[in-house]
Amino acid sequence: MVRTVEAPLVGRHTAGVLAYLGAASFAGLLASISRGPRSRIPPLLGVISHVSLLPAIAWLPAPSWARPGGYAWMLLDTLLGVFELNLIASEPPDDERERWEKLITWMRYGLHVCAATWIIPASWRAPGWRRVLGVVFGASLGGFSFVAHRLPRPAMAPIGVLQVAWLAWIGWTLQRSRGPRSRRLFRFET
Repeated sequence: MVRTVEAPLVGRHTAGVLAYLGAASFAGLLASISRGPRSRIPPLLGVISHVSLLPAIAWLPAPSWARPGGYAWMLLDTLLGVFELNLIASEPPDDERERWEKLITWMRYGLHVCAATWIIPASWRAPGWRRVLGVVFGASLGGFSFVAHRLPRPAMAPIGVLQVAWLAWIGWTLQRSRGPRSRRLFRFET
């Protein structure tokens, strides 16, 4: 006999609400960057934004091979955000701090390539302007990683605006989708 067990997952509607939280916290991150390099607000908002999007990765229609890119982006960028919070709290000398900040930034750029491997396929099924938004955002985020060393960091700001719009679209999509409100995770024979 095969029995399917429903796991206590975050539902599709809740995942949509959390995607809106991700969009709002990322918009707050963009607005708070001007507070200076020693502010704890941007990394904290980044952590909130990334953690809140984990359920959206499970719910947004995307090929199964693309989802690991989204999970890698969310989980490892969360790790870097917590690392950055602790770096700020430890108050290292300026030269040491600059080295760590560069390393964190370079690692994030690598994670943005992982993000693009999820964002583009997840957006590909969307109709019209939503597909264009996701593909342009994913390609810009991943592509910037390869030219970031030649551009000033503020050159990434337009990509941040695309990210807020794309995250809001995810929230809207998940809240208005039809279909099951939960997913079956485990299947085993008894």
